[in-house]
Amino acid sequence: MKPILLYICSLLFPYIYTISAQHNNDIDTSSVKKRLTYQLHESLNQTNFENALKITDSLVEYGIQNNDSLFIGYAYSAKATIYRFKQDLSTAKMHLKKSIKIYKKYRKYSHLVELNTQLANTLRAEGKLDSCFYLLNTKTQQYISDSTSKSSLRYFYNAKEVAYSNIGRIDSAVYYIFKRIAIVDTNDYYRLGTPHSTLARNFYKVNDLQKALIHTDKALDYFAKTSYNVDRTICQTYILKASILLKLKRYKEVASYISKTQGLLKKKNVPRYRIQIEILSAKLYWETKQFEKIPSLNTNQIENEEIPNHTLFDLYLTKLTQDITFKNRKEADIHLKKLNILIATISDLHLKQSFYKLSSIYWVETRDFKKGYEAQHKYLETKEKITTQQQTYMAYDLDQKYQVTKKNKEIIQQNLTIQKQENQLLKTEKHQTYLTLSIVSAILGFFSLLFIYQQRQKIKNNEILVLQRQQEIVKLESLINGEEKERNRIAQDLHDSLNGDLAVIKYKITSLPSFTLNDTEKTIHKETIEMLDNTVEQVRRISHNLSPASLQNFDLIEAIQQFCNTTNNTNPLHINFQYFGNQLILEKEKETAIYRIIQELVHNIIKHANASEALVQINKHDDFVNIIIEDNGNGFDLSAKSNGIGLQNVRSRINFLNANLDIVSNQNGSTFTIVLDLNKIYKA
Repeated sequence: MKPILLYICSLLFPYIYTISAQHNNDIDTSSVKKRLTYQLHESLNQTNFENALKITDSLVEYGIQNNDSLFIGYAYSAKATIYRFKQDLSTAKMHLKKSIKIYKKYRKYSHLVELNTQLANTLRAEGKLDSCFYLLNTKTQQYISDSTSKSSLRYFYNAKEVAYSNIGRIDSAVYYIFKRIAIVDTNDYYRLGTPHSTLARNFYKVNDLQKALIHTDKALDYFAKTSYNVDRTICQTYILKASILLKLKRYKEVASYISKTQGLLKKKNVPRYRIQIEILSAKLYWETKQFEKIPSLNTNQIENEEIPNHTLFDLYLTKLTQDITFKNRKEADIHLKKLNILIATISDLHLKQSFYKLSSIYWVETRDFKKGYEAQHKYLETKEKITTQQQTYMAYDLDQKYQVTKKNKEIIQQNLTIQKQENQLLKTEKHQTYLTLSIVSAILGFFSLLFIYQQRQKIKNNEILVLQRQQEIVKLESLINGEEKERNRIAQDLHDSLNGDLAVIKYKITSLPSFTLNDTEKTIHKETIEMLDNTVEQVRRISHNLSPASLQNFDLIEAIQQFCNTTNNTNPLHINFQYFGNQLILEKEKETAIYRIIQELVHNIIKHANASEALVQINKHDDFVNIIIEDNGNGFDLSAKSNGIGLQNVRSRINFLNANLDIVSNQNGSTFTIVLDLNKIYKA
């Protein structure tokens, strides 16, 4: 099976045998279904989209005639996929919504995860990133559970990775790629290779070229083991690796991979890869100053070919570089116009940066300084975006390296401890063996009794130690609980009682008539008032230290950011805090409730989840606020934890906010999704 068929079939997830199993149709009916589905797959494999659409019309007609709603839903999802490939996004959305409506009626949650993810991808393709994130983090997330299929989860994680990559959040993109890899079967080499290729592409974006090379090699290793025909996928990976090697100036290896790709392309007509190889060759010979070997790159011959905008942009950019260098003003003007048309469809910041730099040079040479200044300004803006993107990734990468180093140190320490224990045990055993052999012939019976007595004594000693440890644990828990209550009580007493008494004392002292006092008494009177003011301030500060009130000094988002930063500095857990949308302003008590919910859930992760990473994300979209707290820990049993004090406190605050809480927990981690309707929260 070719990769394009494998990809399209992964989108057409409601497989016909699943649908057939849900209905008691006769053999002839099942045969009709299989025949129609087989014809559809063959048309898609041949990229004959017009014929495929005709077959989907037959699928819908068949479903209506046989009152088979699920089969109609399958047909609509197939139509949506085809229209997405034809770039007719509005029609694709219409068919996706029809399919979602049918599968929601039958509660096919795994299918709904994939359908909503497809809809989110379509919104992303339209440039509606806010709507894409909202759909992924709310409607799609609510259908995910322990029973969700791995294929649906893979598709969902892939969509989140692409969305985060599009906004330059390479750290979050990498996070979801690794989650995707974690649920792939170890013998599914194709699905193991593709995410490693995606990882390489993301590392290439942030100029982490060594990691990019490592993951291209891993991808190629997996592709070599798969039974599928993946020549096109290998070509794509070869081109990526050649691009990385070109940046590293390893020119001989670049030429080698260009040659390998050309060998694979001889048997296939793939214009985009042929053009990409010509661009790579041109860049290689340009950098090595072999100008006579540079391909002609005739842009007029490819106007009618199906070439992605990204590849066309790179081609015109390469030609523009040559035109400006060799003072070919006429051709440079043509390519500059074409690039200006395509720039809006390009997300690659590095290509944009190169374009604005060349544009600035061109306009300065043609003495159009106004356009040159504008191009230079855009160049600097794009450069700043690239710097920000790389800095965000570098912070993430440094944190990952720190976590790995920390874990390695812990493993080394554990191994040393085990080794010491083993050596001590061997030493003890050897000593006992020599002692026993030296006296066994004379007093065997005596030492047998002594051995039994010692064993019993050890058991009793161990039991005593266990009891002592249990008592210590109970005392420690009581001490911690008592200390927390006492701190809150002291803070309240200091604020309500002592501060009030000090205020009364100050009032009485200030009420003394000053004209009745001599100079010495006036000085003492003034110093007493100042001492009282200092004492009141100290009591207030102590009270606030005992019971922090960050929400009194910051708004909700800043307070949560401060809490996450403080937690990152004091705990091994790394919290990635993200906020999307407009400014969020609520009543103070509502903000406090939200703050305490996040605080309680993060503390639970730290205490119970055994997680190394967590995500705290707040999305404000229209009248909805979506809060997601996610970790990569070991999960928990929802029924066993439902009566915990922490979750009870969270649920009480959720009820206070008129919000909804959804919890998903499995061996891959836990996700808490809170949806707040601002129209309801203001009525709370």
